[in-house]
Amino acid sequence: MIDEIHKKLVCKYTAIITFILIAVFCLCSYLNLQIILNAIDKALFDYLDEEVQEAEENFNKNSAVNQEVTINISPSLTLLSFWFKADKLVYAELPEQDNIRSQMLRIVEETNIPSDTIYKRTINNSLYFRFISRDIMVGNKKIGKVIVVYHATNLHNNFNRFLMIFFGVIVILIILSYFISAYLADKAVKQIEKMFERQKKFVSDASHELRTPLSVIMAYTELLEQKSPSPEILQNIKDEINTMSDLTGKLLQFARFDNNRIKIEKQVFNLSNLGKEVCHNFSQTAQGKNIKVVFNSVEEININADKLLIKQLLYILLDNAVKYSPQNSEVKCDINKDENKIYIKISDNGIGIAKEEQEQIFERFFRSDKARSRNNEGLGLGLSMALMIAEQHQGDIKVESELGKGSTFTVILPC
Repeated sequence: MIDEIHKKLVCKYTAIITFILIAVFCLCSYLNLQIILNAIDKALFDYLDEEVQEAEENFNKNSAVNQEVTINISPSLTLLSFWFKADKLVYAELPEQDNIRSQMLRIVEETNIPSDTIYKRTINNSLYFRFISRDIMVGNKKIGKVIVVYHATNLHNNFNRFLMIFFGVIVILIILSYFISAYLADKAVKQIEKMFERQKKFVSDASHELRTPLSVIMAYTELLEQKSPSPEILQNIKDEINTMSDLTGKLLQFARFDNNRIKIEKQVFNLSNLGKEVCHNFSQTAQGKNIKVVFNSVEEININADKLLIKQLLYILLDNAVKYSPQNSEVKCDINKDENKIYIKISDNGIGIAKEEQEQIFERFFRSDKARSRNNEGLGLGLSMALMIAEQHQGDIKVESELGKGSTFTVILPC
């Protein structure tokens, strides 16, 4: 399945990247060609203006103009001029090559070239010209016409060479696109494989966690079949049912987070008061281990966030700290802020977390010590949930810990 995804991604990325590169290349080439053609046409119009002005001066003076200028057609030749007076050619700049000369004369004499409009013709299938004409008027009477010709063979040949280069570039772009696509597909597939493996592990761990309380319930049910139920058996069944209920509730919440179905209902509230309230509640819980929960906040800190989710985050981290702290110890909760961030620090003097495990503790169902009983360690979902809540508020959680010396979890949230 992963190989099939990889092939599809490579094909898709290659098509997209090739299309983008070719489109950009074509657009740049087209714009460049238009700039060149516009410059040529401007030169044609400017030369036409000059020739019309000169012809008008001669026609108005009734000067005798009957001149033929012979010019050798070469790639460097650009502009030719033809004057007509009363439909008679009176001035011409003509190529000396006889076959080109006759064809050009036929074009300028027989073709009705619209005034101030570019007209294109080919001679001998190898020479390319652009024509433009303008009538010379005296009042409402037409007395003559001027035709200007641009020798565009060089431009046409360069454009043909460009097309050959263009097709070569397309081939190179397709090859380049394939390698870029393969690289991007490899990166995407690695992420998919990683997510797929995490999903398989998640399903496996969830199945294991659900199987354990079900097995316990089944064992106690068999005991009930054999003898009258004792309060202890009923309480154990109740505890396991609560465990399953808590697990399924957390799994449902994870599913909603993963599918973006959790609606964050933000409101402005006093985070210091909320932290103080949660710490007070945990002080009652921690009394059994004679753990002191200390709350510190330097000032009143307001935050725009989902109050219930932030409260859940505090409960998770404080419960984690109390759970792994020794008797007669202290758990601290400090809340402070700077210009851009709010910091919630929860510290304990507990067993600590090994350095190599600190990056894994936020994974779902991860337990730092597999040998510990599930009852002592919980479900292994709390820290994952805390991180997701922080991320839903564009925040993060950092951990500093050392084995035997305790841990400090720092929640960083935007103001």
